[in-house]
Amino acid sequence: MHSMRHLTGISSAMLGTGRPARRVLLLVVVLVVAIAATGCLAKSGTYAPIDWAAEMHYNQSYRAQEPPRLASPLGAVPFKFASDTRELTREPAIEPADYTALTNPVTRSAATSAAGAELFRVNCSMCHGNEGLGDGRVSAFLLAYGYISAPDLTADGVVAKSDGDLYGILTNGINVMPTFKNLLSPSDRWLLVDYIRELQGN
Repeated sequence: MHSMRHLTGISSAMLGTGRPARRVLLLVVVLVVAIAATGCLAKSGTYAPIDWAAEMHYNQSYRAQEPPRLASPLGAVPFKFASDTRELTREPAIEPADYTALTNPVTRSAATSAAGAELFRVNCSMCHGNEGLGDGRVSAFLLAYGYISAPDLTADGVVAKSDGDLYGILTNGINVMPTFKNLLSPSDRWLLVDYIRELQGN
């Protein structure tokens, strides 16, 4: 009987010392996990709660087979020289009053007419209609929501504008019409101007 009490006492003592040890071990594990998770927290300004590879968010990345992008020098101001004939480089700034004097460089042909018609179909017909009468499907929605409808491109007011004025409107947008400066090249915009003249019977 005495030996049984002795064994019970030993096992109770062992259990008593085992529980605090397990608690200490559990606390150490929790602290290690917490510290590791804190080290992986995203830097301020990122969208991820935990950033496992922070350095990947702050460097230029490339898609497969994509050529390296050339970053502009810090503080540089893009400028297009007169000798630069490339279409997709930044255009020189033009004052609104200077558009009027611009002349359309397009020499009309079957090819330019077809190209202009396709550009008009893709970019303009949904608002101005297939014939440029301002009866496109989007124009009806604009009126329904209280906006200005797309104008009739064959109306006298539009016909009276110079080619440069039309080019300026295409370039900079007007009312709800988007800016096409960054969407279409200058030559494409001039093709549109020429096609609008065709719709006007000119």
